[in-house]
Amino acid sequence: MSTQGKIRVYARQGKNGISYTYCIEAGRDANGKRQRKTKSGFKTKAQAQKAGLKMLNELLLGNNIIESTITFEQYADEWLKKKGNVKPNTLAVIKSAISTAVNYFGNCKLKDITLYQYECFLNDYAQTHSKNSLNITDIYIKQIFASAKKYGVICKNPTDDAIKPKFAASYEKNITDKYLSTDELMSFLNVAKQKSQRKHQYFYYYCRLLAYTGLRIGEASALIWDNVSFEDKTLTIEATLFYGKKPYTRQLSPKTDTSRRIIRLDDNTLKLLKEWKNLQLQLRMKYGTRGTDDNINYVFTSININNRFEMPISNNRVAYLIKSTGIKAGIKKNIHPHIFRHTHASLLAEAGTQLEVISQRLGHSSSNITRKIYLHITQNLEQKSIEKFSDYMQKVSTF
Repeated sequence: MSTQGKIRVYARQGKNGISYTYCIEAGRDANGKRQRKTKSGFKTKAQAQKAGLKMLNELLLGNNIIESTITFEQYADEWLKKKGNVKPNTLAVIKSAISTAVNYFGNCKLKDITLYQYECFLNDYAQTHSKNSLNITDIYIKQIFASAKKYGVICKNPTDDAIKPKFAASYEKNITDKYLSTDELMSFLNVAKQKSQRKHQYFYYYCRLLAYTGLRIGEASALIWDNVSFEDKTLTIEATLFYGKKPYTRQLSPKTDTSRRIIRLDDNTLKLLKEWKNLQLQLRMKYGTRGTDDNINYVFTSININNRFEMPISNNRVAYLIKSTGIKAGIKKNIHPHIFRHTHASLLAEAGTQLEVISQRLGHSSSNITRKIYLHITQNLEQKSIEKFSDYMQKVSTF
């Protein structure tokens, strides 16, 4: 005779006296193992019976009251396997978010993680990470819990009502730290040129292109010579480079839909690209390098002299060189590859380019920092124009 749905209430003797426990028979799982739902700590038999009936009603309504004992790490691993075709760089971000949460929650069962614990996780994470990193991590962890609730692994999603910590908008205090002035850029490029002449032959040309096009570092590293049209004076951005276990992948789907674009190049930039192309060919002939293993003719490559082998530029290597070059150039700002993207936006704004055109050239539909840089530059230009107008009127005025 089936006992599914039966409620038993019994007394238990504890240190603080007698308490009551209910036990609901919830049938058997797919493996034939008996499932029960119990809860203790009730002061009276009637209280236990009432609470047990409430849980039984949820069971009869089809709600999963027998939650899985799977840990957060175990479920996150299963969830990730079912994500399907994910871009390599996106996959790396997701794995980083999961790893951070696993380190925080340890071997906690998914069903035992509470709203309070999740908010503590967010607050602790915010102490050592940026607002953008926090938002990205929060998005993916929430997806994991939402999936668990959808498939009945947990009854309640503890992240639903979570409140993220607030960040001070530090960039609003000093927006100029987000880009290089013209003098700072020239100082940087002078040091980069010296570094290129000694060892990293590509480095000056690489940084010069970043500053004069606003490319993302992955986009610049993924460029092939077929993307450069010296006749049309254009550059086609169609891919991004991701360094992983391969050790790299040329991903033919940039960051966003608007990342695919064709931009125009000025004559000086085209001249420098021709110069680098000739130098690259000379280096290949000198060291007998056989090109990259996928036979793609990358614009920027580094040469392993000992193995006579070429590789596309490592993003991490470029980031390190950019930081050390900025220090040597005496620039006090935090120098990183993305600063050239902001710098290009500021130079375009100074040249009178409209914000919409700048966004199209950079390959994004909207950017708060780009907009703030644009407003900062144009407000300064407007103030200077007003001052010139006032000086002029004082000279010509007879009143």
